Amino acid sequence: MREKQLKLFDYQEEKKRDIKEKYKITLTLDKLIIISIVIFLLIVVSYSVGVVQGKKETLIGRTNVSEEEIKVVKPQIISQAEEKNSSPGDRSNEGKKVYTIQVATYLQKSIAYREKKKLEKQGFPVSISSKGRYLVIFVGNYSNEKEAQKVMSVLKKKYKDCFVRRL
Repeated sequence: MREKQLKLFDYQEEKKRDIKEKYKITLTLDKLIIISIVIFLLIVVSYSVGVVQGKKETLIGRTNVSEEEIKVVKPQIISQAEEKNSSPGDRSNEGKKVYTIQVATYLQKSIAYREKKKLEKQGFPVSISSKGRYLVIFVGNYSNEKEAQKVMSVLKKKYKDCFVRRL
């Protein structure tokens, strides 16, 4: 009986050997290196195609940064000596404080007026002031700072550096 059992096991081993030889795949070292290089190149190509595609998608609808020269100008701090020398017309505004939102500052006139038109289409009262070489875009005239802050929260979505300023 033992011999019969051994014959059965031998028979199955021979069958397994035939299957292994039939589907035998040999990977030599040079084939393995070539396959790994091809896989690496595929990964690099797919990554670079993804980067190019991503850049195209992010640039849709945006203007070129090199076209625009955006400068942020901090509000001027007036010393006490300069306040004393200010004209009497300026003193009449001190009693009633008017707040506005400084949205952006541009060097180029065309870009500043383009932004003004965009803001006016959205329904904001816009004014442009010239400060030296810069054109400063202001939105609204508000009687208190809280009112200006409410409008500024809407503008912050597009103009991240906008701030409330007193006139």
